[in-house]
Amino acid sequence: MEMTEVKQIEKQINDLSKQGDFKALKQLCESYPLVDVAEALKDVENEIVLKIIRLLSIEDASHVFIYLSRKTQEFLVEKLTNLELKDIISDLYIDDVIDTIDELSTDSVKKILKVASKDVRLKVNQILEYDEMTAGAIMSVEYIKLSQEDTVSKAIKKIRELHEINEENEDFFIVDELDNLVGHLQLKDLVFNKENALIKDIMEKRLIYAQTTTDQEDVADIFKKYDIQTLPVLDSENKFVGIITVDDVIDVIEDENTEDIHKMGGMKPLEDSYFETGFWKMMWSRAGWLTLLMLSATFMQLSIIGFMVLFKVNENGVSLTNKTFVLTMIILPLLLVVITTASNAANQSSTMIVRALALREIKKGDYLKVIWKELRVASMVGAFVVFFNFIRMLIIFAVQFNGNINQEQIWTAILLTSLVMFISIVTSKLIGATLPMVAKYIKVDAAIFASPIITTIVDTLTTVLFMGLALAFFNPIIGV
Repeated sequence: MEMTEVKQIEKQINDLSKQGDFKALKQLCESYPLVDVAEALKDVENEIVLKIIRLLSIEDASHVFIYLSRKTQEFLVEKLTNLELKDIISDLYIDDVIDTIDELSTDSVKKILKVASKDVRLKVNQILEYDEMTAGAIMSVEYIKLSQEDTVSKAIKKIRELHEINEENEDFFIVDELDNLVGHLQLKDLVFNKENALIKDIMEKRLIYAQTTTDQEDVADIFKKYDIQTLPVLDSENKFVGIITVDDVIDVIEDENTEDIHKMGGMKPLEDSYFETGFWKMMWSRAGWLTLLMLSATFMQLSIIGFMVLFKVNENGVSLTNKTFVLTMIILPLLLVVITTASNAANQSSTMIVRALALREIKKGDYLKVIWKELRVASMVGAFVVFFNFIRMLIIFAVQFNGNINQEQIWTAILLTSLVMFISIVTSKLIGATLPMVAKYIKVDAAIFASPIITTIVDTLTTVLFMGLALAFFNPIIGV
């Protein structure tokens, strides 16, 4: 469904809730796909969401619940009665329960586990035993396993009895008396064979499987290579313990791609969506990498200084009153460091915004919210980077001028660089956040603005700002 349609649902929900027409509100939610209803509820007041959850059937309410934001889920867990929450949790598949409690606060998790049935708690604990990024962590333990000695009619009867608690009813796996996986078949194999046929005679014995310790990315590769819908999982003793379905793999691929994209953008990968990521968490995800990249630019600065020495720009001796010396040995090397840092800062913001737009975490109307968040994050990141750059420059100049740094020109260069670096980081991040959203607004691929255009704009503005202020700062000192 298009975003405009989702916004229309959101508007109808708000209008009907204000009118108090709960019957029409329930009918509205039941007339659209529940995923779209959940998406429309993201910007609706939590009190209204609570009313809607209580209006819907348990099956619909649980389906909507798993697609809501973390903050909304925590609100619902707190406000729903134990009986209401128990009904919702009981209707969820175990892997959805795991995904839910993995995101919530400790208090919310405690309440969920308190109201959950003993069977649900046992299954949750079984999954939580496995490492986070492995097949065991994403598998479902709700499945139907058939015996190779069963007949087709007995197998169909068993499926009919258990299909409601089973997440996958298209692919079935066959075990022997020791729970060893020996084969698999599909529902169509049961439908198109005689009722008295034995499972062992019609099953496919060529097996594709993963171990509980298999990395999630490898699991995704298996699905892609063999074009399958369901993958059995074996434990360390090669016993059949669970299945992974294609919808779980899609989530893994999306998460892995987001992680890789964030790393390519020069920041620590974040698990939460853009607006659900806290200020400090987002700040630290960027500040560390940007500082490291800024420090690595020292080698570029030293390279320029080295080549300037080879060009004998200081053949008449070190003179901080010499215009050519100050320009080539101080200003230009620092300019390159500032430009590089500003470009990396812009790349961080544009990468995150482009990815958030692709995942529909940010909508067209969120521009001011994004700019406000980016402004605050950029200011703290800028201050953090400038602090370490200040220390870096003291060391560089101390080495370059044999410890004699108590000179007006040197401190002017430090002040100039600190000021321009802070302004350029803040400005670059705002540009990096703005242009992808502008592209989205005019219906152009936001990725087009992600790197080349933003880099060109940022490099030009940073150069003009740095050289302009350098002229203003140094003119009174050496008559630049």
